[in-house]
Amino acid sequence: MERRPGSVPAARGADSHIVHVGVSAAPDTTIVHFGWHQLIEAYIERSGLAYTHLWPAAFMQTLRLGVREPGPWRYEPVEPREFYDAMVAAGADPVYLACVRNVFERMRDGSLVDPTEGAGTIEAVTGQPATSIREFLHADRELFAN
Repeated sequence: MERRPGSVPAARGADSHIVHVGVSAAPDTTIVHFGWHQLIEAYIERSGLAYTHLWPAAFMQTLRLGVREPGPWRYEPVEPREFYDAMVAAGADPVYLACVRNVFERMRDGSLVDPTEGAGTIEAVTGQPATSIREFLHADRELFAN
């Protein structure tokens, strides 16, 4: 299902429950794409359909984006601007990546608050434990191997 208000009425005939993957953000967020997710959530909540909002803090799959070829790999922190430049050069959307860069800058500076009230765990929602970073890297060991 597309993430736009017009998609909720279209779903009424086939779906009885919407799952929206949003972001963990304070109600008064100043980060543009966090606010967009909150707008979508408000629309879904008023749609009359059953819903579940998922608010992940991060996706380990993002690690794969920085690996250009399999082989030795190690984490090296880079400035948010360097990340932005590399991702845009690789074809990522510059408008969205500007928001991501803003998030990284604010995380680095300590000005981004991660609200945790009401947050559940992956296991509580799915019935399965979350994948640890060690398990994730092991599963993709050919990509990250030394």
